[in-house]
Amino acid sequence: MVLMISDNYYRSIVENSRDAILLTIPDGRIIHVNKATCDLFRMPEDEIYARGRSGLVDGSDPRLKAALLERARTGHARSELSCIRKDGIKFLADCTSTLFKNWHGEDRTAMIIRDISMFQQAEEEMKEAISLLRLDYLTGILVRGAFINMLRQELNRASRELTETSLIIVDIDRFKKVNDSYGHTAGDLVLKEYAKCLTRNLRQYDILGRYGGDEFIACLPNTSLETSVGIAERMRRAIESLRPAYSSEHIMTTASFGVACMDYKKPINIDSFILMADTALYRAKKKRDSVSTILST
Repeated sequence: MVLMISDNYYRSIVENSRDAILLTIPDGRIIHVNKATCDLFRMPEDEIYARGRSGLVDGSDPRLKAALLERARTGHARSELSCIRKDGIKFLADCTSTLFKNWHGEDRTAMIIRDISMFQQAEEEMKEAISLLRLDYLTGILVRGAFINMLRQELNRASRELTETSLIIVDIDRFKKVNDSYGHTAGDLVLKEYAKCLTRNLRQYDILGRYGGDEFIACLPNTSLETSVGIAERMRRAIESLRPAYSSEHIMTTASFGVACMDYKKPINIDSFILMADTALYRAKKKRDSVSTILST
């Protein structure tokens, strides 16, 4: 009587579980499933029995072999595996598998399968949201805080690898005049085009951010002062020929560039490094449409 009550108790737990629970033979044949299994895989019991484990778990998933080996070695395994619904759609599942012997001493396996694809999607959406917080909504490049964090990482790397790092601050000449003459919509267009132009003329591993209203800032890893000046000159010429079209007019602008280079033999903190580039920019702004430099002392 006690055994009957116990058997009914555990059967009730299995049948009312929201997770898919399967009783299988270690070779992959399925001998019992609960209703949640049918709901998860969207197929009736008899079809699940006919398919077996190989019809539910993606055999091409490299994690499956490792999970089976672990179960054979320890009697228990838990792994994220790709599973397949009746319509052929694959989904990510958390799968737990445990070996045991039934009343007759026969080997059996209890499997619990939980769909975690929704959690994976939520995680990806969260990562995307975090990524968007790092980007300037108007220009699509890094916001100031995100740029500073990446600059800090580059300076730490440069100190370990004993390499130079350069910094360029770009300021649009007479940007207020653009807003006053054409309106802020035109000003936004100019900022977008500047971001695109600067990106095209930087290298793939350089880092670009929006530093202020009409200022941009770029970190050039492992780059000497001479090379950085050449890159700044290339960007200056590209901007000089930039003609963003607004309404029936083409807006002409120029920019000033402040370039600073940190020698790994004379490291300084981030604030001092940015101040160097800003000081160089101040010199360039006196001429406009020019590049000015400064080296750490």
